Amino acid sequence: MTEGEKTFDEIIAEANLPVTVTLAPRMRSGWSMRILPSGHRELKLPRIFETAPLSVKITVLEWAVLDRPRLRAKRSAYFKRKGELETVARDWLMSQSGRGGKRKLPTYETKGIRWDLAEVRDFVNAEYFGGRVETLVRWGRAGSKLSFQISKHLADGTEFNVVTIAGAYNHAEVPRFAIESIMHHEMLHIAI
Repeated sequence: MTEGEKTFDEIIAEANLPVTVTLAPRMRSGWSMRILPSGHRELKLPRIFETAPLSVKITVLEWAVLDRPRLRAKRSAYFKRKGELETVARDWLMSQSGRGGKRKLPTYETKGIRWDLAEVRDFVNAEYFGGRVETLVRWGRAGSKLSFQISKHLADGTEFNVVTIAGAYNHAEVPRFAIESIMHHEMLHIAI
């Protein structure tokens, strides 16, 4: 810690915050928090946060004491602020761990019994979306009957889409147009 920097305990004492910070030597990324019935919060951070600049420490503590509003109308502001605080803390943490660049996207098995979803996606994307829709694709579990699209985030905040085609369609007798139709439907959710 550089001269003039404050410890978490000093910041907590000065601001009279209901938080206890534990610096965990084995924790490398992320953090966790537990709210006790009394309202006191127990925040667990990677030890590297001990050397964080004062602004990052204050950001993490503000995140810890952020209260989720009971009224739905006020929740969007809460989630926006929570996301901003998490981004500041995550960006600093990533810069310290030497992984400051974008993280690698996951890979999924796209080859099915008869159809390769990557080929279907590329065809549908070129035919209907001019190649503008970016998404990963995967088969759902065997026998699953629900196809869906979700957005996910990497630890560095990078957002990506995943289209999952129901495992029930991974059958030798399912025609390609059926897979294309489902893929088109799910990609529309991303495009619009």
